[in-house]
Amino acid sequence: MRLNLPLLALIFIAFAASLLAGRVWLPPPSLLSPPDSLAGLILYDVRLPRSVLALLTGAVVGALWGALPGWLRQPTARLR
Repeated sequence: MRLNLPLLALIFIAFAASLLAGRVWLPPPSLLSPPDSLAGLILYDVRLPRSVLALLTGAVVGALWGALPGWLRQPTARLR
């Protein structure tokens, strides 16, 4: 299995954008804000758990989708 660096960079950019985007748009320097500020409260208590959960859900769905042909024992559906 090869490591796809452009795909990892795209995932990192999308993760950072999901932390900044919302009803209240946060500027990029707010990623380093302390947790007791208003931006830190929005970031650490609302957006970070949501983004981590979305990232983990996507990883689990991708892994299960790759393993599905093996579980079904259907050789025509195997990924190449």
